Amino acid sequence: MALNNAAAAAAAAAPAPAAGGAPPPPPPVLTPQDVMHGLIGTGNFFTIAQQLAAGAAYWEVATHCAQTAFQKVPDTKGDSTSRWGTVRQGPNEPYAVFIDRLYDSLKRQIADTQVQEVIMKQLAFDNANEDCRVALRPLISQQGINIADMLKACQSIGSESHKARLLAAALSQAANPMKDKLCFGCNKPGHFRAQCRSTGSQSGKRPPSKCPICKKGFHWANQCHSNPANQNQTSSQGQSSQNQGNRQTGPPRAPVNQ
Repeated sequence: MALNNAAAAAAAAAPAPAAGGAPPPPPPVLTPQDVMHGLIGTGNFFTIAQQLAAGAAYWEVATHCAQTAFQKVPDTKGDSTSRWGTVRQGPNEPYAVFIDRLYDSLKRQIADTQVQEVIMKQLAFDNANEDCRVALRPLISQQGINIADMLKACQSIGSESHKARLLAAALSQAANPMKDKLCFGCNKPGHFRAQCRSTGSQSGKRPPSKCPICKKGFHWANQCHSNPANQNQTSSQGQSSQNQGNRQTGPPRAPVNQ
């Protein structure tokens, strides 16, 4: 159908006979094989005069068919059936070069442009290197982003300023390795629970006034040595430890006969 329309347009656009000169040759009758013959110069397009008589409409159709044929040519370097899914960005490869390779692979194997766009956005993030994924992670969850936004986010990856920021972050982490660690006691960063000075218990806090029992030191009443309850508890613990020690030594032995 496209070739028939091109033939009609070519016939309508054929130049009129020049005054006082021989008329140009009539336009060739186009067939489904004329696209190939027109590209290689055979058949009805053997001579230059026949090629000129075809008109611009035919050559637009032929150009589109040639571009489509080039896109369908499989890649001899790998498996064409799964190559677009295995295109990955190299560690030092610019993100724009990776996007060009991925887009070229998709065009060769997927004809639907909408499907190409969906797969392109997904693989542009999944198959990128680690540095680009870090830069793209805040954008990938947003609605309405396109490839241009992703290219802009990764345009400084690999530059000297980006390398300087990575070096500064690494040195900061090495200087304070517990910077991002949280204490299980106070839930604050910079230390662990063993070094925590405010664990939430009374043992880590100083009372605002002197002990109400001994009236001497700044300690809690349940830790005061003058408290009878604490003395009884301490003596009971000592007696318990002594009894446990006696039981472990066993019964007394009889004297040895001399």
